[in-house]
Amino acid sequence: MLTTCICILAVDFHAFPRRFAKTETFGTGLMDVGVGSFVATSAITRGFRGASRTGDARAVKCSRFRREATRAAMLLLLGVLRLLSTRGVDYQSHASEYGVHWNFFFTLGTLRLAVSVAEGLGAGRGLLAPGLVGMGILAAHQYALQRLGWLAWIHAEQRTLGSLLSANKEGLGSLPGYLALHLLSLSLGAGLRRTAANARPLAVGAALALALQAAFLCSAARLQPVSRRACNAPYVAWTLALNAQAVLGFAGGAALADNVLPAALSALSGRMLPVFLAANLATGAVNWGMDTLGAGDWTARAVLAVYASGILLAAQAGWQVGRGAGT
Repeated sequence: MLTTCICILAVDFHAFPRRFAKTETFGTGLMDVGVGSFVATSAITRGFRGASRTGDARAVKCSRFRREATRAAMLLLLGVLRLLSTRGVDYQSHASEYGVHWNFFFTLGTLRLAVSVAEGLGAGRGLLAPGLVGMGILAAHQYALQRLGWLAWIHAEQRTLGSLLSANKEGLGSLPGYLALHLLSLSLGAGLRRTAANARPLAVGAALALALQAAFLCSAARLQPVSRRACNAPYVAWTLALNAQAVLGFAGGAALADNVLPAALSALSGRMLPVFLAANLATGAVNWGMDTLGAGDWTARAVLAVYASGILLAAQAGWQVGRGAGT
């Protein structure tokens, strides 16, 4: 999360190596990891925590749906506010990333609402259900990308004037892929919970990570190269493999060391969305207050050091307040 927050500002400086920026069509870069991992990690955590729960009463399901719908509405509102603020300060934005009006908050809000509906229908809970639904959605999405010309449409530079669909084809066209990624990550989280109860959890986790890595390599070789812009099947498999490897590494580290998380890590992992929102606001403030494109390398490093320190301090302050309030 901290790397993601740093990169969203660092990419605005010439000092930031372009090879780390998001790819335009095919390929992978450092910043391509952040978007998918944000979706995957939140779902893995949710699946891990909820894997042991069974069916709920209708009243509980309705209450959960209302709560999730409220959160989705808040994310969509954040998307509107980000759109208005970036237009108001003339912030540099690339339409090839999500589209003319779309942004990541719209994607998160839409995903949360869609997953809430899936959970209400029984397709978003447990080990197998979300994974099977996710694979079905991903298969249909990949078919549309390869056989129906969806990929060429998403990657095309031309846009139909006056059409909201064409203006935001990157954001809307990648939604099925992100929904599949979220559902598959829910299933992965539920599987990791069962793995933790195994006699040899690290061995089972390593086998799972290797299987996901093999799935990525096969899909990239047989289907098409990775495309974050379209959130195709190779990108979904790549993101799942990376996050499974990360979880395995964290589990291995926890087995070798004290099971006490540093305060900064706990703060970042426990408040990912507020931290990401704060980073976006700080990024906008920096771009409004200075010419990032004209800044020298050492100026960029100094600004990023202050910015990263501020993000960490804000995250820890919010975490302490949350702990004091019992959340």
